[in-house]
Amino acid sequence: MSGGWWDAEDIELTDCMISSNTGGGVYFYGSSPRFVRCSFIGNEANYGAGVYANGCESSGDCKPEFHQCLIVGNTARVWGGAVFANECLPTFINCTVSHNRAFDRGGGFYEMWGCVSCVDCIIWENYPGDDAGTSDDAYSPGSHESSEFVLADNAYPAGGFSGPCDSIHQDPCFAEPGYWASPEDYLVCADPNDVDAIWVHGDYHLKSQGGRWDANEGGWATDAVTSPCVDAGDPAGPIGLESFPNGGIINVGAYGGTAQASRSYFGTPPCETVVAGDINGDCLIDFADFVFIARRWLQESTP
Repeated sequence: MSGGWWDAEDIELTDCMISSNTGGGVYFYGSSPRFVRCSFIGNEANYGAGVYANGCESSGDCKPEFHQCLIVGNTARVWGGAVFANECLPTFINCTVSHNRAFDRGGGFYEMWGCVSCVDCIIWENYPGDDAGTSDDAYSPGSHESSEFVLADNAYPAGGFSGPCDSIHQDPCFAEPGYWASPEDYLVCADPNDVDAIWVHGDYHLKSQGGRWDANEGGWATDAVTSPCVDAGDPAGPIGLESFPNGGIINVGAYGGTAQASRSYFGTPPCETVVAGDINGDCLIDFADFVFIARRWLQESTP
């Protein structure tokens, strides 16, 4: 999608690429669109380069949802590299928000009145610009006491902002993250705070010794390390389309719950054959398989 900001109604967009717009990715006012498996990449704007969510007279009029979305490499000249939210209650579930930048505040999110909620998301290496402090500035609450940022089972840099104790503060180990490059030679990395730097997109699948989807080759590959974001989401949540073997817990990030989710690693190479009773694919039939079944049984049985 190209051509600047787009005014979204209460509709659902699935598997969309919103990229390289000089007026921002999407803009909506007083509405609650739903985005599923959409990518917001390399957009530019003064505010909310990837997403600009503006409520009406009440934040209840604006409740957009983002599921399994990738928001990377966006540039805000002022606030909100990835997302700017005002009088709005946006929810991000299994999203990756990384390598966005703002030249004033909120490299990742800038939120005024309302509340931003992130669940099972990766919020990593967003850049605020020289005036805002550290490179961990993923979120800025503006100047309003009513601003709130709710986090659960996410991965984000330690010290960037407060969150629950079960969140991850480790490198998510992307397969090949994008980077800001010199406009003279896109192979040379540049300072993200350089206004002339250009975005070179990468691969945000998670590394895994058990198997990782290789977007370039269109098949599965194995890595020397496994991301801490594998099997790190909400233990009570559904795992969706994640393939075997998996630990029965959804991955954190944009590919969690999808057929391209990185596979679990149990310390040995994945089983080449499916063994009856081996639910998680660790080549053993043991108590871990029972836990897997019991967790799902309780989840399905709870009214």
